Amino acid sequence: MEVYLYKARGKGGSIYDMTLNPHIDFEVLKKLRGISSIEILTEKIDVAIAEEIIKQIYSGTFGGRLISLQDFYLNKILKKHNINKESRFITSGKPLPSIEQLEKVEAYIKGKVIPFRYLIELEDLKDMDYDLIIDVIQTLYCERRIKYTKAVKRVKNKNVCFMCEKEKCDFCSFEHIEDDILLYAADNYNNLKPPYIEFQMNRSSQSIINVSKEITEFIKSKRERNMLLASPKAFCVDVLLEGIYEILKVGGRVLYITSPKLINEVKQDLSNKIHGAGVEIVLGRKAKIVDCEIVITSYTDYPCFYKSFDFVIFDKRAILLDNIALHDEIFEKSKKERGKFLKISVVLNDEDKKKYRDLIYLPIDGIKKPMPEPLNITSRYLDGTEDFIPQMAVDFILYTINKKNNVIIFVPDEGYIQRVYFILTHNMNVDTSLIDYSTSKEKDGLFRFVKQERKILISSDVTDAYLSFESTNTVVMYSDNKIFTPEALVYMCQIPTNFQGKRIGEVYFVSCQETQDMQVAKSTVRLLNKIAWEKGYLKK
Repeated sequence: MEVYLYKARGKGGSIYDMTLNPHIDFEVLKKLRGISSIEILTEKIDVAIAEEIIKQIYSGTFGGRLISLQDFYLNKILKKHNINKESRFITSGKPLPSIEQLEKVEAYIKGKVIPFRYLIELEDLKDMDYDLIIDVIQTLYCERRIKYTKAVKRVKNKNVCFMCEKEKCDFCSFEHIEDDILLYAADNYNNLKPPYIEFQMNRSSQSIINVSKEITEFIKSKRERNMLLASPKAFCVDVLLEGIYEILKVGGRVLYITSPKLINEVKQDLSNKIHGAGVEIVLGRKAKIVDCEIVITSYTDYPCFYKSFDFVIFDKRAILLDNIALHDEIFEKSKKERGKFLKISVVLNDEDKKKYRDLIYLPIDGIKKPMPEPLNITSRYLDGTEDFIPQMAVDFILYTINKKNNVIIFVPDEGYIQRVYFILTHNMNVDTSLIDYSTSKEKDGLFRFVKQERKILISSDVTDAYLSFESTNTVVMYSDNKIFTPEALVYMCQIPTNFQGKRIGEVYFVSCQETQDMQVAKSTVRLLNKIAWEKGYLKK
């Protein structure tokens, strides 16, 4: 989309800006700044170039120079961008959109970012034609109620996305068209009147109490971002309640971003444990922001909020259920300038180590056992054409079922199920009645395994690792496959903790080589266990 660059003289000096329709700016500025004309300086130019020129004009003493020098330096800036100066004057305006029309459009921009092409497709705006929507946008912009910018900008010969500030991906979760503009209203989602809030913590284990205090201290501190590293099954909403209360009691708002499969569970938890606060789910780029204290959304259907919340919680624990690419930077932009951002994760990678310092740890809760550190078994024969499982893994599987325990064997996809099944039944002579399988579409075998009707489950569905299994060891075959993310591997390490008594099971990673993802998972498990011992949550 292209805009005009203009100059207007008003009370207090000259105004340089860009416009989709200069007649709208004339009408607004005539009332606000007492201008008598607008000088159009260029023909239509790209929004990103116009933004850069305006930034250069106002960076320094350009506005304070003599008029003759202003023209000289303006021509110099335009020449740098290979733009010829045009000069024509706008001396009349046009009727502005009605207050109702302005508020109708603003409702979809307020508190978030929305592409222009999404806006014009809204069913609620079908009664407004294209030109009227342009006039509404420009009126809101000129009145400083919204801003607009290029969705994808050219920075150092790279196409950089406005939202994630990274080079534009081939797969963009926001589906930005490079020529589109993004509309947003920064810090326009103001504080609410503080309601009467009460919260109730039902769980009182020492680890939950300690983490709750640490999150509250973070809320009261000057730090703007932090990360909670939690064991997969240890986290519960209770650790957030006191911190959320600190935000709500002064009229702030909270945003909770999680998996689409968990949003209803999170809403129910927060509604039951925080009394007096409105809790609502908001999904989709075309959704209106709701006027409540706590907003819950999904990272797969993210409304793209912008500078609107005092406390933003990005719950990344269940990312293995959705398997999508995400950038923290996108979600951080939903907090206000001095708001708080808390990321919840089950893994700690190198990027997180650089970005987050003084992490908060929740190593265990409920089951007071450490997670078993995975044992790596590497073999170059796994790359061969013949079906093969290393002898050490074979011994482990046979030992497990001989001890009347269970074993779940994860494989990258359904094609590997038959290979492992053949080895178990033909090479290892395992009774076929002991074996079942689970895929993303077929779950009957999983249900039989959970009911203890089978001893061995071969699963090609990594999301099975999110479930709880009794007295079950874990083998991850071909663990160097990309399908096994660090999050998935950590969840798989959690499975063997559910043994009776003090005993814990074992985890084996079987691969041709040890990958970075395997190392991240292994180091995360080791770190969480170390923290659990240091904090006294585990006893010898």
